[in-house]
Amino acid sequence: MNRAMLMREKVGKLVALLTERKVRVTQRGARAFVEYDPVTDLPRLVNVPYIPDDASGDYLDAIEGFLDHEVAHVLFTDHKVLKKAKSLGVGQLHNLIEDIFIEKKMTETFRGSATNLSNVGKFYLESFVEKELAKGGDPTGALMVPAFRALAGQRVFDDFMKDKWGAIEPALAKAMKTLRDKLPAIASSQQALDLAVETKRLLEMPDEESGPGGESEGKPSKPSKPGKSGTGEKGEGGSDDGDEGDEGKEPGDDGGEDEGKGEDKPEESKGESKAKSKPKKSEDEKGEKGDDGKSGTGGSGSGEESPRSSMGFEEGEDGEAGENRDEKEPLTWKEFEDMISSSEFDDKISEALSERTAKEWKEAEYLIYTTEKDAIEPLEVPSAGRADASLKTMQDRVDSMVGTLQKDLERAIAAKSRSVMSGGHRSGRLHAAALSKLTMFKDERVFRRKEVSTSKDVAVSLLVDCSGSMSGPKIQTAAYSAYGLSNVLDRMNINHEVLGFTTRGSFGSDACAEERKLGVRYSRYEPLYMPIFKEFHERLGLMNKRRFASLAHHASWLNQNVDGESVQIAAMRLSRRKEARKILIVLSDGHPACPGDGNALKNHLKSSVENIEKRGIEVLGIGIMDESVKRFYKKHVILEDLDDLPSSVMGEIKRLLMQG
Repeated sequence: MNRAMLMREKVGKLVALLTERKVRVTQRGARAFVEYDPVTDLPRLVNVPYIPDDASGDYLDAIEGFLDHEVAHVLFTDHKVLKKAKSLGVGQLHNLIEDIFIEKKMTETFRGSATNLSNVGKFYLESFVEKELAKGGDPTGALMVPAFRALAGQRVFDDFMKDKWGAIEPALAKAMKTLRDKLPAIASSQQALDLAVETKRLLEMPDEESGPGGESEGKPSKPSKPGKSGTGEKGEGGSDDGDEGDEGKEPGDDGGEDEGKGEDKPEESKGESKAKSKPKKSEDEKGEKGDDGKSGTGGSGSGEESPRSSMGFEEGEDGEAGENRDEKEPLTWKEFEDMISSSEFDDKISEALSERTAKEWKEAEYLIYTTEKDAIEPLEVPSAGRADASLKTMQDRVDSMVGTLQKDLERAIAAKSRSVMSGGHRSGRLHAAALSKLTMFKDERVFRRKEVSTSKDVAVSLLVDCSGSMSGPKIQTAAYSAYGLSNVLDRMNINHEVLGFTTRGSFGSDACAEERKLGVRYSRYEPLYMPIFKEFHERLGLMNKRRFASLAHHASWLNQNVDGESVQIAAMRLSRRKEARKILIVLSDGHPACPGDGNALKNHLKSSVENIEKRGIEVLGIGIMDESVKRFYKKHVILEDLDDLPSSVMGEIKRLLMQG
């Protein structure tokens, strides 16, 4: 099972995890997106693009991080606080801080998510921030999210910001100390809101109010000299203990009349940042700020690094910020919110993943729109009376040969299971012939043990082609053969399951529209349908037998066959078994056939079988009145008639069981 398949399986598991929270997880198309409930502001649908089998590693890293981030929102965000944040006019800023809190909570709850979230952080920096910085112009908007996350202690962003603080500090000067102290300690959605409200108050504070005892006393020192930007390390960075903030206060308690400004206004819509650089102040306007005459947006300074150098700061005269503090005036609250909106983490990740998916799709050798509509479920049978009549016909034809098949297979296994004595052990029965090792080489491995082969430690999966070309004698032969093999394996207590494979329905018009838009071609246009005749945990009971009989006589649903994905699914289910040996037996009459890219279907089957065998699963193709299996299965046998089952098919199965 390659990583893309594991990733698709992980998405399926998330469906079960989030169902109780009324959040759907889907896999379709080339867009990554989240739909939010207009009432609760919580995600109600998370869509992951279809992931091709040959998807690149960094793309899969980003998908996993995107998923973990959205799951964190579902698990840890308090939707009541989100609504309160909007009403207080700090919705965008609260969301930025809330993202930091929920990721911290996610890494504390699920250890493996730290690496995933670190990877999606790198993806955000590479796919959005670095591209924005390369355009030139004011970098403040692009650096807003990295700055907040760096102040919170996230290592990837801290490394990235080391030489960039000079460009962001003027916008955050009034609130920098508070953010640095309180961001790492945020432990709830409410605390995130409290800090958002406090930050808004500080940023709106007139310069003359920022006097002794105020925020100015704790201004950060000027930025350090530019250096190389780090690429970051996997996992989220730790954080120092900080003040818990005004946890017991209601948002706005300290804001006075100024804090209520704009609270009745609707939250700003997301869009491009309208913030612009302010003209430089004249030398006279600068006054006695401790300017050393240097200029530049990258920050500058001299001397040894201070204890705060991990944030890119160095001490300046009188603790004042460096020259960059004076090059730009602080942003207005409107400009600040616009900047946050234009660089919003979730939105930019979704956009970048969608763009990257389009590229991955165009390079994929095998592509479909979605696996969402694929179905693997027990086969429904007609009424008992009709089914039992067909069952009697099947049993009369097959049961007479089951006893012979069983005895033949049991003799083979018994012969293989004869005990043997193996030497070279440190305990067991003393082996006299090996005593010379002890005297000459001081080797204590002079004992031997009886070992019995465990040939029955095997799991078998039978996969039956249920395509339209199998109609008539072929499907009857395949169904009877599968029933006979299942009967023998059941009597011998060999764990096994029996699946079928075909297609039903279609992807729909949305799939075709996206295909045309991206200029790609799907390998198949129809969802898979895989009926279950018998599962591993079941004994071969009456209902199972009715399903085999129904397949042989009443299968009006036979359609197309997508062999490659079907053998992958069967192998995936088989690989979860604990047995040492695993055998996959496919009964089919020909080539893969489904509307779509026929060459891709054939190549995918061949590569799928090869990859399954590389993982240690033995694969046998049984050609039902057809020799096409020779093209796709290294081990194969042709079954022209049911009467050949004992000699041809069972002979090959015996050889498989006898190997090793």
